[in-house]
Amino acid sequence: MVRAGLQRVWRDVWMDGRQLPAKVDARGFPDSRFYGYSVGHWDGDYTFVIDTTGLDDRTWLDEGGHPHSTDAHVQERYTRVDQYNIQLTVTVDDPKFYTKPWQLLRANYYWMQKQDFEETFCVPSEVLAYRDKIVNPSGNQAGVK
Repeated sequence: MVRAGLQRVWRDVWMDGRQLPAKVDARGFPDSRFYGYSVGHWDGDYTFVIDTTGLDDRTWLDEGGHPHSTDAHVQERYTRVDQYNIQLTVTVDDPKFYTKPWQLLRANYYWMQKQDFEETFCVPSEVLAYRDKIVNPSGNQAGVK
């Protein structure tokens, strides 16, 4: 099992060969969950795949408010392109809301050598320090005089 978390919220990704639930919120089946049910596996040597189903339909897929049903299937593909780059592709398949599978996200992550960030928290007392240390150096011009 891989346990990934941000801001002390954890998501379990099972890698023990178990199957995803065939359905949720029905007699004899598990309840839907905020983060759904996720299983992971390797596709070759360089791509880690996470399949998720059973998402609570009160949530959105993204900040744009795209809805989904409890039958949605979300697939994340993390591909190591080279020593310093990982490419993420997230695809959604939900026939109750969408006519065909569609790409929700495509992102590239670059590992910056010799980076060292202090621990920061998303709390009001830290917002200015976070802006000055993390946000502005990344190219966001907010707050620049």
